[in-house]
Amino acid sequence: MKKIALITISLLCSIVILAQGVKGFVNKQLQTYPQLRLLDLYKSCFQDYMGAEHLVSDRQRVKAYLNEELSTTTLDDLMPEAYHPHYRIVERGIFERELKPLIEHKYLQNKNNDMDDKKQIEQLYKQMYQAMIAKDIATLNTILAEGSVLIHMTGTKQPKKQYLHEIENGTLNYYSVEDDEISITVNGTTAEMTGRSRVNAAVYGGGRHTWRLQMKSKLAKNDGCWQFVESKASTY
Repeated sequence: MKKIALITISLLCSIVILAQGVKGFVNKQLQTYPQLRLLDLYKSCFQDYMGAEHLVSDRQRVKAYLNEELSTTTLDDLMPEAYHPHYRIVERGIFERELKPLIEHKYLQNKNNDMDDKKQIEQLYKQMYQAMIAKDIATLNTILAEGSVLIHMTGTKQPKKQYLHEIENGTLNYYSVEDDEISITVNGTTAEMTGRSRVNAAVYGGGRHTWRLQMKSKLAKNDGCWQFVESKASTY
């Protein structure tokens, strides 16, 4: 009887210690990954306790799969604050020797591509204004995507074809532009840009005036070239 009591007390103490350990584990996971789902906790606990049930012995298959995954990864996926839960168990030596260099290379490659895209978009914004000043409809036709829309300060949505027609017939006249600020965010093949420029123009029969014009634009990359999809005008 005494022996049974001691075993029971021992088991109860183990349960309490285990429960405290689980609570600490859950709190640590929530601090590290604020977007953690209940499903992710279940997966993590199960894999920590049971191990991986899908170990793969074919190293070439594993390498090909990871290369494919890396090739579809964006810069945002690699940022430290990103949380896209995946579960991979890899021997530390293999990770340090083979996978870590690939991940670091991909990160730098995406970072460089992101910077190149920002330069292209900034140049495209400046090119667009120069084409507006010169009434270069052919250039504007390539800068603005098919189906693109300009939202005027009045809230009126103007399709690309009508906008280009009004530049061509003298309804919209642009004379000069000075850029104050250009901010760009790239996410793969889409981007958002806010351009603030002082634009000297005469529109819809009004007098010539310098506008502090802000353009919030959405862009898309098609066949390696960026185009404006939507632009919303306001003042700043």
